[in-house]
Amino acid sequence: MEVNSIKMYHVFMKLKSKRAFAELAEVLKNPEEGGPEIAYWVFEDISSSKWKNLTLITPGRYGDEYPKTYGHYHTSEQMFESSKLISGEGIFLLQKKFYDRNGNWIQNRVESVYFIQAMPGDEMVYIPREFAHSWSNVGNLPLITYDDWIETGQPTHTYAEIRNLKGMAYYLVENPNGQIDYVSNLNYIDNPEPKWVTPEEFNYLTQNKYHEKKQ
Repeated sequence: MEVNSIKMYHVFMKLKSKRAFAELAEVLKNPEEGGPEIAYWVFEDISSSKWKNLTLITPGRYGDEYPKTYGHYHTSEQMFESSKLISGEGIFLLQKKFYDRNGNWIQNRVESVYFIQAMPGDEMVYIPREFAHSWSNVGNLPLITYDDWIETGQPTHTYAEIRNLKGMAYYLVENPNGQIDYVSNLNYIDNPEPKWVTPEEFNYLTQNKYHEKKQ
């Protein structure tokens, strides 16, 4: 079922990119433990509607860590991105840039961290560009998500900060009891405790901030 689903997407949609284990190893908690050969695939131009890209994340484990997307910040002037979970069981990890009192971005520190445990149909409407983000597949089937990010011909993502710190501020793992857990990435300093929120709560938070900025 899993292999056939992946082949189906290759046939009917335009493959934009795929992330192999060898590349994802740069941001894994314990890359030496190995795992699925391909972590995820990204397909583009999936429809003429709002949604532009589809990401399919493999099930499995890399040691005790769940398969995930690499994680990135945005560099484009495009203010917001939206993401929607289509099928599977996923957690959306977001971390907000930390700035010092002089307005300098401190790359190995984050202001806040959010975990969103999403269900099929859930949509994160406003993902501000100061948030790095990554999906993790915490289920036993492929995780499929949509997003509406539009490429402009210029670089719109930056992965270097995540790569240099060997991942996001936290790793999502399966603990010995088979439950979802998290481990702090010690390459960051003063990691804040993650906040578990619903998609609705995160949308309320970011939409309010957006409207405040516009006023």
